[in-house]
Amino acid sequence: MVSILDQLIDARKDIQLSRYLTIMSLAIITYDWVLGFSNELMLFSKSRFSLGKILYYFIRFLSFFGLSLMTYHISNFRSDFSRSMCVIFTWVWPLTLSFMMFLCYWLLTLRLIALYRSKSLVVYGSYAMLCLSFTATAICVVRVQLTYTKLVFYIEPLEICGLLSHGRDIATAFYPSLIFETTLTVVTAYRAWGDVRGQAGQQLVPLLVVLYRDGAIFYFIIVAVRAWNIYIFLTQPLTTMYLAISVMWAAFTILTTRAYLNLCEAAIVRQPEAAAVATVMTVLSHNHSYSQSHPPQQYSSHYNHVTSSASHHISGHHQVDESFELNGASIPAYHSTHPAVLRKLRSL
Repeated sequence: MVSILDQLIDARKDIQLSRYLTIMSLAIITYDWVLGFSNELMLFSKSRFSLGKILYYFIRFLSFFGLSLMTYHISNFRSDFSRSMCVIFTWVWPLTLSFMMFLCYWLLTLRLIALYRSKSLVVYGSYAMLCLSFTATAICVVRVQLTYTKLVFYIEPLEICGLLSHGRDIATAFYPSLIFETTLTVVTAYRAWGDVRGQAGQQLVPLLVVLYRDGAIFYFIIVAVRAWNIYIFLTQPLTTMYLAISVMWAAFTILTTRAYLNLCEAAIVRQPEAAAVATVMTVLSHNHSYSQSHPPQQYSSHYNHVTSSASHHISGHHQVDESFELNGASIPAYHSTHPAVLRKLRSL
């Protein structure tokens, strides 16, 4: 039989490690935001404001607020909390985390909607699953909070709000999101497989490569961190729950916002170079037929116009449109079998 004293000694070690991990998580998301701020200004200034950008900033600010709150609570540089303060804290941070995760999944869902925009069943099904997942998670969180609100207290030897019991029922709040993100990944992977098969022998559009790559990275890292949290709640005392929560919070924030920035970069910065290459290849084919039906002097003038237009696009003097006119021929600016998909992705 483990005594209360032994539990407190073990819990104090866990809390000390939790302090380091929480502070580290806050520092990482702050550093990541500062590091990418110049790219953020450059990329967002070249495109119109959209729902994706609103979600991006909400995720950033909510994560900074939530992790700052957790850092303040778990630090030992403050006065003791009253029980009412503990109750408020134990309601605010789980709801903030749940809402932030919902925004992350919403932003990721927009990427999937862009891929399947012509399939109403997938579009409405994705939004329905997103709402059901968030609703189920919120119900689980509120149900657990109603129970633990009556039991939570300020543990003076540990200097935190909590309980010395297990939190097995809290683990249920992680399952709806796990099901949703797995479904999201499977549907995206199915589309990626279809694109690879459909473009056999051709290079996949960079915009889609970035989307599929970042989606896979997000899934595997988040599943690993989520499994760590579930293991802690199922097997460890509640005083250890802060070990993995802050890490998962930081992982959600960085992976989601970085995936969005990478998508913007692929759509805006890399677009002119890739578009020019595809344009030149299309124009060469167009020139071959043009030279068969026009005199050499007129063909020479046509060729010079083609090369100067392509050079102008490669230099990146202006943002490339979906297509442009070249001697009366409409040339696609981005070689893809999914022009509507690319337009939708670039509008996120």
